[in-house]
Amino acid sequence: MTPALSFSSEESHPDSEFALRRIPHATVKGDRLVHVHPDDDVSLALTHMIVHEYSQMPVRAEPVDNSSVPIQLQGVVTWKSITRSLLSDFGGQLPLCRDACDPPERFQQFSVDRPVVDVVGALFENDFILTYDKDGSFFGIMTSADLVRWTDQHAMGLVEVRRLELRLRELCCAFANNKGTPPEKMNFGYYKRKLVAEKKTWTRMVKSGPWQGVSHEEFRSLFMEATKARNAIFHFECDDRPQEYLDYRRKLADLVKLLDFGGSERPR
Repeated sequence: MTPALSFSSEESHPDSEFALRRIPHATVKGDRLVHVHPDDDVSLALTHMIVHEYSQMPVRAEPVDNSSVPIQLQGVVTWKSITRSLLSDFGGQLPLCRDACDPPERFQQFSVDRPVVDVVGALFENDFILTYDKDGSFFGIMTSADLVRWTDQHAMGLVEVRRLELRLRELCCAFANNKGTPPEKMNFGYYKRKLVAEKKTWTRMVKSGPWQGVSHEEFRSLFMEATKARNAIFHFECDDRPQEYLDYRRKLADLVKLLDFGGSERPR
C-alpha cells in the first residue's frame, strides 16, 4: 500500500476547522494511546486488542536515554499480522511484538493538519490511518469509529442550532415588523435586532398570553448566551473540550424551552 503521508504547504492546513488534529483520536500526547513495545510478547498486544475492541495495536520504539527525540512508531500489530506470525516458526515460543507487526509504511499515513475530507475514503477503506505531526513525528491512530463519533456529535449540535433558529424565525414572523424581509433572509443578527433590541416587538409578545410572565432581561441574557454557543458550535471551537461542548448545547436548549413556553401564536 502506498503511504499518503505529506507535509507540503499545499496539503497541510494547520488552521483548518476540519483538520485531522481537531478530531479526538488516540494520540501520543497525554498518554492517550494504548501501545506495546517491540520486546513485549505478542500476547500483550492481543490482550489489549480484545479488551479494548481494537483492530490494531501500535508498537512504539522509545528512546532508552530519555532524550528529547520524538517517540517513533516501529510498526502496528493487526489481527492479520498476528495470524501470520503465529504461523511462523519461533521455536515453540510466542513471537515478540517486533516480529508480529507490520512497518508503518504498510499503512495509510497522513499529516495531522490535513483536512478531514482528504482522508474519509482512506479511513473507511482501511478502518484506521496513522497520523503524523508537521515535524514528521508519530502523532496517533485514527479509526473510522473516531470519525463517525465526531461527526455524530457535531451533527447533533448543528441540528439543535437549526431547531433554535426555526423557533426564533417563527417568533419574528409572528410579532416583529419585518418590512418585507423574507424568512430565509433572517439570521441571528436579525433576531437580536427584532426580538431583543426592538421594544415594540416585545410589547406585542407580552400581549400574547405566556410571554406576559417572562422576564425580558432574562430572555436577553439567554439569547446572548445561545448566540455565543451557536457561534462556537458552528466554528468547531470546542472539539477538544467535550464538557464545554455539552454546556453550549445546554444553553441552546435553555432558550428553546423558553421559546416553546412563550409560543409564537399571534395576539388576538
